[in-house]
Amino acid sequence: MIPKSEVLSLINNGKRFLILAHINPDGDAIGSACALRDVLKAKGKEVWVGCEHQIPNSLAFLEVDWLTYDFHGQLHDIDCVITVDTPTAERVGSWITFLDKAPHVISIDHHPSNVGYADATWCEPEASSTGEMIYLLAEALQVPITRVIAQSLYLAITTDTGSFQYQNTHAATFRIVANLIETGIDIEHINELIYSTLRSQRIHLMKRFLNRVQFEDGGKIAWGYMTRQDLAEEDACYEDIEGFVDLIRKVAGVEIAFFAFQKTENETKFSLRAKGEAKVDTVAAHFGGGGHVKAAGCTVMKPALDAAVEIVTVIKKERYGYR
Repeated sequence: MIPKSEVLSLINNGKRFLILAHINPDGDAIGSACALRDVLKAKGKEVWVGCEHQIPNSLAFLEVDWLTYDFHGQLHDIDCVITVDTPTAERVGSWITFLDKAPHVISIDHHPSNVGYADATWCEPEASSTGEMIYLLAEALQVPITRVIAQSLYLAITTDTGSFQYQNTHAATFRIVANLIETGIDIEHINELIYSTLRSQRIHLMKRFLNRVQFEDGGKIAWGYMTRQDLAEEDACYEDIEGFVDLIRKVAGVEIAFFAFQKTENETKFSLRAKGEAKVDTVAAHFGGGGHVKAAGCTVMKPALDAAVEIVTVIKKERYGYR
């Protein structure tokens, strides 16, 4: 994987950059954005990082000067906007106005569903993560990987590979991670912060969620749901339900798992996961969403239970790779 020449040219020629992460940013989006910021600063660029939502508390160990939409008015004369880990322009939320105003837009992404909305798109569906691509970009720009950059890239790669468990983990991924570790980052401490720091609210929500889990088609499909009211009753936030879908994906015999979060009375967000020969990108695409073969998402404009029934019906009808 080699960065596209037009991407390198736009970066080398630009002076003022805005990096955008997608809404509800995950570890890959956050780590990639932070690492790219430091790579560009090492090249003498002026750089800002924007996102619709704040960085989760569990990732507060990163050195992030994260701008929300309130700061739009402070940014002028941006030469180039770079979106990371973002397959469609709409995924940057209200920051989309900058995609229209900027002279140039670059998309660095590893989602096969990337629609090519940027002036220059570097998309590598075979990459384990966007973080892996930022590492290669730093090499191409001849920017040394510092401990700070390595920490951000490690976050991006470990979270998007499911701690190196998913099919998107390749030999090259481990070689890159080995180089990151050689900078002196404390992976035990980073992993503790990412994976082993639970709020009590998360435990209470987890109990609710597990009590609602249902199995379909002889145990091949598993799903459960939460609502915004659940979060309010437990004084919790969206971060407290991140990863719930993986709890049921790990159940023996389950081939497709999904988690439904009812955001409003008639809007439900879905996170879908697959194992074995099953695939969920096509399931998500059926409802206007997208993502990877094994991990995807979509939004259905119905209450959680009604929307979940539709998801299950489509999976059973189309038999998306599962037996």
